[in-house]
Amino acid sequence: MPRIDILSHGIRAFCKTRPSDHDRSRRGTVAGWSSRSSRSLTDFLQTIDAHELPLYGYAITLTLKNCPDTPDDWAKLRRRYEKRLRRLGVELWTWLTEWQRRQVPHLHGMAYFPSPVDPDSLTCHWIQCAALYQPRPCSQHVRAVDRLTGWFEYLGKHAGRSAQNYQRSPALIPPGWKGQTGRMWGKSGLWPTIERKEIEVPWRVFWQFRRLETRYQAAKAKRQGDRRRSIYFKRYLSRMDPEYSYSGPLPRDWIPEDDSWKLLTLAYKLENEQS
Repeated sequence: MPRIDILSHGIRAFCKTRPSDHDRSRRGTVAGWSSRSSRSLTDFLQTIDAHELPLYGYAITLTLKNCPDTPDDWAKLRRRYEKRLRRLGVELWTWLTEWQRRQVPHLHGMAYFPSPVDPDSLTCHWIQCAALYQPRPCSQHVRAVDRLTGWFEYLGKHAGRSAQNYQRSPALIPPGWKGQTGRMWGKSGLWPTIERKEIEVPWRVFWQFRRLETRYQAAKAKRQGDRRRSIYFKRYLSRMDPEYSYSGPLPRDWIPEDDSWKLLTLAYKLENEQS
């Protein structure tokens, strides 16, 4: 039967398949963003209990003028910066790498501390760590955020991006990094999470829920003035058959848990009225 997983900030709707008994091959080298890495990042972000985050959070975007020669150099730079964050007392830290149009990596992150930290000091530490690559102070962005609003902003910006987003496009990977980019995202610390609710539903309820969820996202994009995403979801909805198979994955987006339950309740109600 199909299954719907309701997370604290989103949903997953899919059909369970039979477990495979073949031997799994070892994970190979990471060659940039993939659908799998984008999904795993989204799943992590959507399970966080934002109400339990520490009070002092900082949204961080860090850039370079010159590109590191190899992905190992970029990883070493990131680890040097993370060590400095730990010395400052960071409790929770998550990061992801994306590409600029000029084929240089930049870092997005969220850091939470038990006490206030000067945002300028977080920028200064990056400037010192990355001095070899001539980072410009005016191109770094660090700001204090509210634990709820700030997390939802980070979630809305990065959880909805797929591997096809231009900042994750393989065409923008630095020339010397082709074929081996290193990890695209990571986290440290004991992040507070909410256990997902797993519900098995009849096929017809599953199809109803998929259509309602897509309409929800189209309406939200229109309300926010995001014409591109509104058109995307409307086109996605127009291609859905009345009995849409599970083979087409739902676009992932942030949906509050309360709204997910309302959509599921409405899907049952509509199916009961039509049967």
